[in-house]
Amino acid sequence: MLIHDFDIFRWIFGEEAETVYATASALTDPTIATVANDADTTAVTIRTVTGKLAQIHTSRRAAYGYDQRFEVLGSKGMLQAGNHRPTEVVASGPEVVSADKPEHFFLQRYERAYRIELDHFVAVLGGHEKLRVSIVDGVKALELADAATTSWREGRIVRLT
Repeated sequence: MLIHDFDIFRWIFGEEAETVYATASALTDPTIATVANDADTTAVTIRTVTGKLAQIHTSRRAAYGYDQRFEVLGSKGMLQAGNHRPTEVVASGPEVVSADKPEHFFLQRYERAYRIELDHFVAVLGGHEKLRVSIVDGVKALELADAATTSWREGRIVRLT
């Protein structure tokens, strides 16, 4: 479930990872550990070649909806991208502040992004645009995923460079 986060990491940072440290547990569904030898909750720390740090936290289950957000914190401020909700209305009263929960599923959240990807794919096939990604992007994300898996299973930092 982290492969897309590794893609985003490379896109946001614009550089490669030097080290990866991952830890994981089976907390929301213990059978995932016994049946699939996998985890449902993870924490990954990535250090880039220039020393920047990224932390990625995942869980297979969020009871309140599809929770995916990021923050980039630096010396000049912070950039945040929050969860998509059916509305951005927040009702505030003397007893409670309430808002819509995040959209329920990734297909709802990424419907527009998938449409843009499909349009780009068709434009590339038609010779109207150049491909924005390459096989290298997929390979680099897979290298991060393999390194994170090794780190988790062996309990150590994995060096990529």
